[in-house]
Amino acid sequence: MFRRKQPKIKFYSLIPAVNTLYPIIPSSKLKRKWVEEEKVEFEKFKSKCPFHMKDGVRSIGKCPAISTAMSTGFVLTAPADFKINTIGDGSTINVTQKPCLKHAPLVDVHNEHQTEWIVDHDKMNVLSQTIKINSPWRVICSDPDIVFLITKVQFWKESRFTQIDGILDPLIANEINCQLMWHVMEGTETVEAGTPLAQIIPVSRSLLFHPDYVVEQATEELYRLEDEMIYAGLHKFEPDIKTKIKNMAQLLKKYGY
Repeated sequence: MFRRKQPKIKFYSLIPAVNTLYPIIPSSKLKRKWVEEEKVEFEKFKSKCPFHMKDGVRSIGKCPAISTAMSTGFVLTAPADFKINTIGDGSTINVTQKPCLKHAPLVDVHNEHQTEWIVDHDKMNVLSQTIKINSPWRVICSDPDIVFLITKVQFWKESRFTQIDGILDPLIANEINCQLMWHVMEGTETVEAGTPLAQIIPVSRSLLFHPDYVVEQATEELYRLEDEMIYAGLHKFEPDIKTKIKNMAQLLKKYGY
């Protein structure tokens, strides 16, 4: 299933020590404290309520959508310490950093004239200026169809900043930089080396920009497919993700998809 030649992705750092001390890691290897805590609490709940399945209670850590989001792609971390100081005026950002890169500062600031169109002040506390991290990382890929979604680290608890979503096309520019909305309106915060900054998810260029799609009403055949997919998802107590994918792929093939 899904057999095809896997593209080779190469991440490389312009600062040799960063690759050793703070490498880009698979997202699946990022340890989220809440996942282990939730697992323990859920096991306690199951022991007290053995018929929990009847009420539809499931472990949130095993939700396919959430677990897949947490384990997809790679995580970029801060290559060095830096400090961000804000003074409560909603705009001013003062940066303290050490020179790590030869060609640019590690931390730069985009003023409000560049970012006011994408910052939503109505929904969150956020400065009108944003922070740009000029990371030492670059990426190349053997398959020109691959581009990269740069987004916040999924289900990672970080209240000081949020990565702004974007698409990195290595055929246009292969620098892996971060654009961070800053949420601490007043005070000084130190972002330590190794702090997760962004998640990097490989996606298909052809599916992003040139998808072949239809929008239609469900047919009788599609209703039958729906019934079979529901059965496939419900007939086992706790199927693993690989089994669920295999079953769904088998049903889709049966119906010609």
